[in-house]
Amino acid sequence: MAAQPIARRLEARHPRLVARAGLAAVTAGMLAAALTVVLREPALNAAAAVPLGLGYGFVLTYSLGETARIAAPDELAGLTAVAYAVIYAGMFTPLLLTVLAEVVPMALLLTVLSGLAALCLLRATRQAVLRS
Repeated sequence: MAAQPIARRLEARHPRLVARAGLAAVTAGMLAAALTVVLREPALNAAAAVPLGLGYGFVLTYSLGETARIAAPDELAGLTAVAYAVIYAGMFTPLLLTVLAEVVPMALLLTVLSGLAALCLLRATRQAVLRS
């Protein structure tokens, strides 16, 4: 929630800036989470939680803003509901990670998620450069 005012300021500068900042924060947060697991140092959880929370707030703000931009007035409510359903599907990620950690080391899973976020960031950045 604290990230949203910052996200709105970034969004006012350029809508995709908030998406890129959010993806960068998620990438860093996932790497910090992997490091926390490798070092077995729970005190580092805050080093992961802060960028992950910031990234979540930024990506949520971007997603809802983009939904509002693309929706026709009579479609806004339905598309917003779909956006929230997709966004909240991510809440199952910890459960999925817990199940997968039975066969794959948690640090590797978190590193892979960081890599996926970095790929999304790369794509979002590339699209921004191509459109400018």
